[in-house]
Amino acid sequence: DSHDSDLPPEERKKIKAQAVMRKRITEELLDTERSYVQNLKSICRVRISYSFDIFFYLLTFSEIIKKKAFVSPLEGSRALTKDEIYSLVSNIDEILSFHEKLFADLEQRASQWNEQSTIHDIFEKYIDQLIIYQPYMTNYNRSSLNLIYFSKKNVTLAYVMKVIFFFLPKVKVFF
Repeated sequence: DSHDSDLPPEERKKIKAQAVMRKRITEELLDTERSYVQNLKSICRVRISYSFDIFFYLLTFSEIIKKKAFVSPLEGSRALTKDEIYSLVSNIDEILSFHEKLFADLEQRASQWNEQSTIHDIFEKYIDQLIIYQPYMTNYNRSSLNLIYFSKKNVTLAYVMKVIFFFLPKVKVFF
C-alpha cells in the first residue's frame, strides 16, 4: 500500500509478519475445519452394501432409521423409541450442516486472501448459531452410555453397530 511506504521499515516488517501469521492461522483453521467436516460426514453416513450387490447406498444413520432402509430397521421394529434414537444421534446432522457452511465461508475467504484479509467477521456471523451444540453437549455422556446399554439389551442395534464398524473400520463413532 502507499500508506505502508510512509511507515518506518520496522513497522512495515511488523505489519507484514502479522499478515503472514493471519494467513497461517487461517490456513490451519481451514485445514482443521475441513478435517472436522469430513469426520462428521463419516460419523453421519453409513455405507451399506447388500451381499453380492454392486450398488452401495450412502445414507445418514437417521435416514436408515427413518426410511427403514436397513435389514431390521430400528424405528420400524420399534427396537428403540424416538427419544432413545435421539439420545444416541442427538442433532449431529445440524452440527454437520453448520460446519459445512462455516467451512465454505472460510474456504471462500482463503481463496481470495490478501494481506489485509481477516476472518473474524465469519466467526461473528456464526457466533449465535453455536447454540446448536447444546443438545449434543448435553447428551454426549448419556449417549455414549446409552449406546453401550442399548447395544447390550437390543440385538437389532448391536447388529446395526457391527455393520457400521465393519464398513467404517477407521472411524470412531461418537454420537
